[in-house]
Amino acid sequence: MTLGSLQHVNIIKQNERRGNCRKLPICINAARITKKERRRLVQSMLGYTQQQQADEDCRTLTTITKQSASVVKKLGAANITHAVAIAISAGIISA
Repeated sequence: MTLGSLQHVNIIKQNERRGNCRKLPICINAARITKKERRRLVQSMLGYTQQQQADEDCRTLTTITKQSASVVKKLGAANITHAVAIAISAGIISA
């Protein structure tokens, strides 16, 4: 069993304990999130703007935007703030 599938199983178990069995489980494949995408999540959690992230990491704003969009899509989030909340609750990053 991979790290991602273990994460999926843990979230399903949490939902069952909370009585949320009728809701669809959130399927998060944590193994598919790259180090750079985790960095986007952590920096966003710390309040960095995308321009500040680009300046600190010596990357273009376009690169930062693409990495942020990628992690938002992988987590099934509406935006980067939502992605950070999902990542924290799933244990992908810690607050």
